[in-house]
Amino acid sequence: MHFVAVTFSCLALLSAGRAPLPVGPPPEFGFGDLQEQAQILVGGTPDWPTPFPQGASLDQVSRDARGRLTLRLTLPDGYTATDRVSTGETDAMMEALAWFAEARPEITSARILARDDARAGHRPLSALFPRPEPVPTKPYETALEPGAQAGAASGPRGGLAGKSIFLNPGHGWYDNDGIWRTQRGNSNGLVEDFSNAEPVLQYLVPYFEKAGASVYTMRERDMNRQMRVVDNDRGAFQSTGTWRRVDEARGSFGGDHRIAAVSPEGGATATFEAQIETDGFYHVYIWYGGDADATRAAEITIRHADGVTLRTQDQQRDGFTWKDLGRFYFRAGDPKKRRSVVISNRGEDSSSYVIADAVRFGGGVDEAAFKPRWEMSGLYYAPFMGCDECATGTVSTMPRLTKWENEAWEDGVYLSWHTNAPNPGRGTSAYAYASGGYDTPFNGVPGSVELRDAVYNEIVGDIRAGWDSDWSGRGTHTNWYGEINPNYNDETPGAIFEVAFHATPADAEELKEPDFRRLVARAVYQGTTRYFAQRDRVEPHFLPEPPTGFSLRFNDGTPQLAWQAPVADGGGIAGDPAVGYRIYGGVSGKGFQDPVETLETQVTVHRASAPAAAKTYYARVAAVNRGGESFATETLSLSLGPGPRVLIVNGFDRLDRHANVPEAYYGGGPIERGYLDRMNSFDYVGVHGRALRAAGLHFDSASNEAVAAGTVRLDRYPVVVWILGEESVWDRAFDTTEQALLAEYLDQGGALLVSGSEIGWDLWEYGSDADRAFYRDYLFARYLADTSDSGTVEGRGIFAGIGPFDFDYEDYQIYAANWPECIEALPGATDEMVYPGTGCAAAVAADNGVYRVIYMGFPFETIYDSRTRHAIMARAMAFLGAKK
Repeated sequence: MHFVAVTFSCLALLSAGRAPLPVGPPPEFGFGDLQEQAQILVGGTPDWPTPFPQGASLDQVSRDARGRLTLRLTLPDGYTATDRVSTGETDAMMEALAWFAEARPEITSARILARDDARAGHRPLSALFPRPEPVPTKPYETALEPGAQAGAASGPRGGLAGKSIFLNPGHGWYDNDGIWRTQRGNSNGLVEDFSNAEPVLQYLVPYFEKAGASVYTMRERDMNRQMRVVDNDRGAFQSTGTWRRVDEARGSFGGDHRIAAVSPEGGATATFEAQIETDGFYHVYIWYGGDADATRAAEITIRHADGVTLRTQDQQRDGFTWKDLGRFYFRAGDPKKRRSVVISNRGEDSSSYVIADAVRFGGGVDEAAFKPRWEMSGLYYAPFMGCDECATGTVSTMPRLTKWENEAWEDGVYLSWHTNAPNPGRGTSAYAYASGGYDTPFNGVPGSVELRDAVYNEIVGDIRAGWDSDWSGRGTHTNWYGEINPNYNDETPGAIFEVAFHATPADAEELKEPDFRRLVARAVYQGTTRYFAQRDRVEPHFLPEPPTGFSLRFNDGTPQLAWQAPVADGGGIAGDPAVGYRIYGGVSGKGFQDPVETLETQVTVHRASAPAAAKTYYARVAAVNRGGESFATETLSLSLGPGPRVLIVNGFDRLDRHANVPEAYYGGGPIERGYLDRMNSFDYVGVHGRALRAAGLHFDSASNEAVAAGTVRLDRYPVVVWILGEESVWDRAFDTTEQALLAEYLDQGGALLVSGSEIGWDLWEYGSDADRAFYRDYLFARYLADTSDSGTVEGRGIFAGIGPFDFDYEDYQIYAANWPECIEALPGATDEMVYPGTGCAAAVAADNGVYRVIYMGFPFETIYDSRTRHAIMARAMAFLGAKK
């Protein structure tokens, strides 16, 4: 049986009541007498608190002709009688030993021999601690051939189909003598307990799932703080047909579950209603005990805001825990038929039965810590997931949970992603297991070295190719680390990766960048793919990049979608070429129905694909190939109706660290959080479209790349609405091509509404002469300052009587437009909105007899109140001459 798991965190963990590992080694490590510096390593100094236990003594230091260092220690009496490994104390020692060895070029490897009785001989440190009790196997676990992927939920099939990936998103909150603390502190605005989980959950998990793998996280994967659990004997549960209640059922949630005989005709359903209070995305999980008589294909229907999604689940596998079925958008005000999960007894094997036990919606908050569950240490996640015996410490729980989740039929790996602490320090390193110590011979689970090397080479190579050509590769190593200790998990190859140094300011700035996080996540996925392909002696296949140049237009009474094929480089920093596409349609503006597949890059979608009552259609597109499915395009929208149409252009592509969400941190802050949905959700066309529909107008939409490529012509629309959000200097508010196209369109009598908070900063403050001419001649504005220092706006002129109203200036609920531009109208234009009390205009409008323009210095989509947005859009369209 083979498995792989991935963890993202800093290596050395804390145990309850201990001081944290120092943020780096003392400078003395690289200089001076070896004996003296080894004494500092073990005994510490007033300025450098050693992670070795108080009272430890250094008995001998030796180094052989090949540079292999041996330290002989006597530990305090009784120190090794308890499990110091699982709580991370020994990891901290071995991390410090690695720092010591790396600081001295004459050392090629380092080990510790120890004793806790002065009369005894010195032995390897790893041999002194008690072995943990083995992790129990799941009840009824049976063997299938590796890679059989029994009963996997429907979804992308790709290059990793049949593989299981175990991901640990690193450290988290833990109870330190009654006080909840993170296991890492604030370093340069990052807390490693959070900053590794964010890219794992938002980038790495989707990469692996889109490649067809089964993904297991060692901490909660749903970042939604809301949670509802519906058991089979509560008010939000209803059933039809014949179900038998089984009390005291082994492994059931809440002590019982219900079963129904499988029948080709069906007739028995169990409905679990999502009694949610807040609209949003929720992961849906089911719980079932499972045994040899359970169905291999339970039919499960998720009813969500955008339709229904069918999953089939083998209830003989992956039971006794919360099994993730996917992420769906639910609205609190929808009827039950659009916010529920239905388990049916329909199936072919009449000798089996289906289990209806419990359903969970969302991630929730830990009841003891009052912290989001996804931020909690894996120590608390394992019991929540059904394995009390797995929870033995902040280091050992994650590999033990992996071993418990790993069933005999699976073929996977364990990967642990960390960031590093010493400052100064730069670059990436990777580790496999060695009980002897730093860079001693490997003796972990077979396959771990190959896994380590494949992922390390991909990370370093991709960063150099796509981010920083001088990125430091600090090499591959071995060490005695608990997460990859075969005493905890002897079933899956495992490796640890130190992506960069969060304690070094320069590396920390990279770690804050969403694109850097995405690049590294893609490298981990691609390196893992290479590992499996090399092991299995097959050709690797890599999922494609997203399509570009997306547009959605109403043509001859039906929606027409068009896009361009993505770039490909055969698995370099991109992927293999696309061979087809998946169209995801929806009606909520957030979630989507199951996809429609096509080989074309231009498709007409019949109205029948959307609910009959829908007045607006939303869509995005993903590319597919043998490697899997890409991330999707932005979400576009159109109204389903005839008549004159407005074109909405999405030009807001920016997503960088300047949009990170600041939060106060209990240990001193602020820190930066990478909540992607609150930075740029890439669905703001829907906000503008709903406002246009409220004004009685119809609309199409397109990406700015489609306009720049000439596939969408502006002159076919009497009015264009251009979204620029926080598009700025590096992303360009309007590039040269877009300026030329807009100038031509306006000079021919067009009309434009544009909003954004960085337009003047780009075109005027940092613009060329041509940029400034476009800003002056077509937007009719004088740029006064980069910010108005206000998030309140009041209408004037054509917007008279609207407001004062607020937009998201610094709340980060939509996204924070915290640099709203201070502008004023040039002659021939008028100030149409102001920031009260500032002397600044927030919007200007002009009608020069040829064309009309409204320019807003803050993003329209960040206005909180929908009624205000609709009123502004109606007035704007009336001024610009849009016809109903």
